[in-house]
Amino acid sequence: MAHARKIETGDRVRVHTGRGEVIGEVLIDSSMARETVWIAHGWHSQNVNRLTDPAPDLLTGQPSVTAVPVHVERISS
Repeated sequence: MAHARKIETGDRVRVHTGRGEVIGEVLIDSSMARETVWIAHGWHSQNVNRLTDPAPDLLTGQPSVTAVPVHVERISS
């Protein structure tokens, strides 16, 4: 995914869903599965809750924070 979008380590990207967005710096990790995006949580500036649906999972009562479809676009290198 990164290669096709001409995204490299160190680039700044916008990760967004229909709910919101976060902006951050990329670190390409070849050990991760293809088309996987991982964002550290616990940071105010990159609050991943901005990307997720606030409706809780019916079984657990927790919001879903995995398998969230996102769009990634390079905003600067």
